[in-house]
Amino acid sequence: MPIYGLPFSDEQLFNGINLILPAWVLLLVAPRWKYTATISAASALLMSAFYAALLVTSMLSGPETAKINIKDMFSLQGVSRLMATPSIVLPCWVHYAAFDLWVGRWMAADAVGRGMPQLLLIPCLACTLFFGPGGFLIYWAVRLPFKKANGKKKSFHTLVKMLAQRASTLRVSAQRPASLRRPIRAPRLVVRAGAAEEEEPLPFPLCKPTEVKKLYQDKGYVVLDIRTPEENDEASKKWFVNLPVAFETEKGPKFNGKFRAQFQAKFANKMSRVILACDDGNDRTGLAASVISELGYTSILCLEGGIDAYLKVDPLTAQDKKPKWRLTGQTSGVRYAYNDGDEDDSA
Repeated sequence: MPIYGLPFSDEQLFNGINLILPAWVLLLVAPRWKYTATISAASALLMSAFYAALLVTSMLSGPETAKINIKDMFSLQGVSRLMATPSIVLPCWVHYAAFDLWVGRWMAADAVGRGMPQLLLIPCLACTLFFGPGGFLIYWAVRLPFKKANGKKKSFHTLVKMLAQRASTLRVSAQRPASLRRPIRAPRLVVRAGAAEEEEPLPFPLCKPTEVKKLYQDKGYVVLDIRTPEENDEASKKWFVNLPVAFETEKGPKFNGKFRAQFQAKFANKMSRVILACDDGNDRTGLAASVISELGYTSILCLEGGIDAYLKVDPLTAQDKKPKWRLTGQTSGVRYAYNDGDEDDSA
């Protein structure tokens, strides 16, 4: 049953189904690669178009199609007769291939969003490739312990609510700089279900304070200090880069609405290696991670215990304690430069 207008035999058309195998390989070995979702979707759509062409050819093929009765689809004997018809077998197989690939694509995306280890995902995808719904059922059971990170809408709605609740109790105190510490309670953490509350996991892996210097020196990681500029002035290493996720204002804590755009401008490469660090590794790290997780970055780490824990491992030096200065007119902490004479660092 060759497709009209194409010089291919049925056997050649059947072999064409193997065109989806590269998409399956990407789902298995590189589900987090930025092009995997696009390639797998394109492959599934290609199989769908292939199926449509086969179906139209089958309907117009003549005698064999004339024997097909729609009632045959509702009984075992009828389906058996249909599957014995050569003009029906190939479209059915393409149908399975297209749908299995689309399900596999969804599984890979869902697993990435939940932070599921790839070693758990691989057997689920393999079973879906060969056994269809059986693999999907296995994945559904395996995914249950892994909670999905907050989406954009939920994150920012929760942020607004929580900042509003705390605005009445948090104020800037020029006489007490330490009051700037731990000002932000961010929306990573708490999902409300009636009266119950539970913490949600960070969408990125943790790194220990003892690993940071090696990651910075040997792997090229950038330590991104997401605390306020005042906190950065008070205690930070010279090589930290400051990009506040929130500011303390006279009316209370305020989310940095430009954080997303500033992060993308500073780290244009989606494979940029960045360690997110706030004071204690909890609230603001969760807030920044929830924002960045939506942008497709693949090499982000979160500092366990935050900068407080790191400075216990690598205390401040005299060079670190040198005062920093900001560009004239820039009071929001969005742009600043160190005074060591090297170069300006703009967030």
